[in-house]
Amino acid sequence: MDEINSEQVAAIISAQSARANLGSPPRNKTIAGVEGGPRTLSGWKQEPGYLQTTERVMSYCEEIGYQLRPAGPLDKGVPGRYNASHAEKQLSVAEPHKPIGVSSEMCLDCQEYFQALASYTGRYQIVADPKVTRIFHPDGAVSVLQTELSI
Repeated sequence: MDEINSEQVAAIISAQSARANLGSPPRNKTIAGVEGGPRTLSGWKQEPGYLQTTERVMSYCEEIGYQLRPAGPLDKGVPGRYNASHAEKQLSVAEPHKPIGVSSEMCLDCQEYFQALASYTGRYQIVADPKVTRIFHPDGAVSVLQTELSI
């Protein structure tokens, strides 16, 4: 992995702090949050206390040229909707370029989406899940940190 600069260290710590402060997800859902900011909940129904941006994710994926993986019957008639409803994707359109914490491990589709997002925006995207923190680089590379950073 390339050397991490101080701005990236701060973003990694912010993503890990956001993840640590998400609280318990309702009904086995996944929560994503940014430090001191809004949270999103997996799914496409509006829930009190959470932003709902699944439709925006689907539109944004078209804009950046990312093809959401179809999930068959889980899409409930709208191809790609299930994967668009993942909490970390929803938060990426609500809070662009912010370090994200997520309560569940990232699926492959979310990892590929964040790679495409970093490439499209030319900016690092940082997501901390319960197991690892990933740094998605603008050149398509992904760095994976197994341990938490601290100041």
